[in-house]
Amino acid sequence: MTNLRFSVSLCDAVRSVPSVLVTLKTFVQAVICSIAIGSSQFAAAQPPPASTQPSSIKDRPSSSDRRELTNDQKDIHFIGHVELDLGNDAKVFADDVVVYGDDNRAVATGHVLLAQGENRLSAERAEFNTETRLGTFFNGWGIATVQPPRQQTRPGQIAAPQMSTNQPTTVYFFGDKIDKLGAKKYRITNGGFSTCVQPTPRWDLHADTVILNLDHYTVLKQAVLAVKGVPMLYVPLMYYPTKSENRATGFLLPTYGQSTIRGHQISNAFFWAIDRSQDATILHDWFSKVGQGVGGEYRYNWGGGSDGNVRTYLLNQHAATYGTSTSSTPTTQPGTRSYEITGSANQLLPGNLHARARVDYWSSIETMQTFHTNIYDASRNQRTVGGNVIGGWGTYTLSGTLDHSEYFYSKTQSILNGAGRG
Repeated sequence: MTNLRFSVSLCDAVRSVPSVLVTLKTFVQAVICSIAIGSSQFAAAQPPPASTQPSSIKDRPSSSDRRELTNDQKDIHFIGHVELDLGNDAKVFADDVVVYGDDNRAVATGHVLLAQGENRLSAERAEFNTETRLGTFFNGWGIATVQPPRQQTRPGQIAAPQMSTNQPTTVYFFGDKIDKLGAKKYRITNGGFSTCVQPTPRWDLHADTVILNLDHYTVLKQAVLAVKGVPMLYVPLMYYPTKSENRATGFLLPTYGQSTIRGHQISNAFFWAIDRSQDATILHDWFSKVGQGVGGEYRYNWGGGSDGNVRTYLLNQHAATYGTSTSSTPTTQPGTRSYEITGSANQLLPGNLHARARVDYWSSIETMQTFHTNIYDASRNQRTVGGNVIGGWGTYTLSGTLDHSEYFYSKTQSILNGAGRG
């Protein structure tokens, strides 16, 4: 059955509290791209060609108003309008930069700006290693544009189900301190992010500590979701998988809702990324007035025209008493158990055959029209099951169709139509 979800109206990028997790994945990618300090590991899935740029920062192009050499010419002090080339399309701009040659350490102060591609990271001060490109930015904020990953399917390969849009996302992020701890690990202290461009963002997510571990996980401690500056949701600890692919197995964020018929509702879900061609979601709903519901959804895309999805839901409803007002006579809804199955599939079969199937079947029209929250489902009075198999061999074709439809014009009366032809 369709669930009633608690949501708030935010900017175009995020429409509900659970949707923030989708943006969290993009935020992780954006921050990583912005503070990579010249690292090319995020550019593409294939390893980049060997760099022909000089390995030492002394040999790379740089400019400043004045330059001083100290410590037997091992240290370089760049003064005024400094521009340093870190390689791999990354540059650092600052008012003052000191590069210590003994340990390849650089300290940049005054209007520090890291630019790499379309991404920008500003800070009051930055310390980083010119060789390992690990470092720390203090009082930093930035902007990054993240392009969605392209699905590359070779001939004969299975195609992964599409889980994201094709539009780039712009993320604004900030933090008192942004550390790059390793090749794929980062830490943001007292920071957050948003995808809204208003002076007062329609929403932003702030956390005391954010640990970003690329291709593994993201942990937020003391996270607060704010809408127009008003705190709306507090989570003391949030663990979220952020693997390189869009899909990762794990529990989804629980949701809460309330309605007159169901009462209070708490919904939980577990997403299972079976492999690149199929996934499943397991659902559980608890209703304070009517009982519990369990269900699942399975999706697959094997390529070559073989794809489908099916959703099932079982509602174990106990007796409930309702009253429209204090003066009305309470009515009791008896307990019952009902189910719903919906889905469709297209499948290539051996022998040059192609099969199609669809199902939209429910056991109780009363439950169907009572518990669904949208007008279309609440007004449906038809349940159908159908399928078709077709094949072609030269000038010969074979087709078989089965169709079963039942129309209800009351809770207990219906008209049944069926056909089978070949």
